[in-house]
Amino acid sequence: MSKMKDAQKDFIIEEALKLFLAKSIDEVTMSEIAKSVEIGDATLYRYFAKKQNIVVLAAIKLSKRVFENYYNFDGLEGVEIIRKFYTNFLNIYIDHKEFFSFINEFDAFIINESYDSSSYEDGVNKFKEIYFNSYKLAVEKGEMREVPDIESFYYATTHVLLDLGKRLSRKGTILKSDEQSSYKELKIMVDVILNGLLK
Repeated sequence: MSKMKDAQKDFIIEEALKLFLAKSIDEVTMSEIAKSVEIGDATLYRYFAKKQNIVVLAAIKLSKRVFENYYNFDGLEGVEIIRKFYTNFLNIYIDHKEFFSFINEFDAFIINESYDSSSYEDGVNKFKEIYFNSYKLAVEKGEMREVPDIESFYYATTHVLLDLGKRLSRKGTILKSDEQSSYKELKIMVDVILNGLLK
């Protein structure tokens, strides 16, 4: 594939991502994406056979951006990385609440479309490797408690924080208590997790 075609595809994905974040995945149509990048529908379909291809590539792009902007651990090690790993759920919520909304919609989209999300999962698993290495070092240094099943702990804690971020970013409320929810709930969960790990 030519560099020009690659650049055009990347531009389309970037513009589609902006639309998904501003509206919702379900609301954005292929025609709307084509219009926003000033090409015809047929041209867009030559680049991407289905909308789900754009959605997955947009999710990968967004995850990569979050990883690069919030999970730069240069100069940090062990417990510092684990602390930053969890605290960044709160920072991302404060700075980019729309990220959690998009992930919420993306999960539902992938389930409804029965799409193979392995390429997306590969990108997300970058976090896991850094986490495990940092946790191991922190335990060796005596800075953290040893968890019997660190893999289950990692998934449980990240899922809790992601799900809470998704719920707090949702438009509209179901329960009256939801109206009073804020990033404070996310902070409480981050503190609970870290207090359970730190010695």
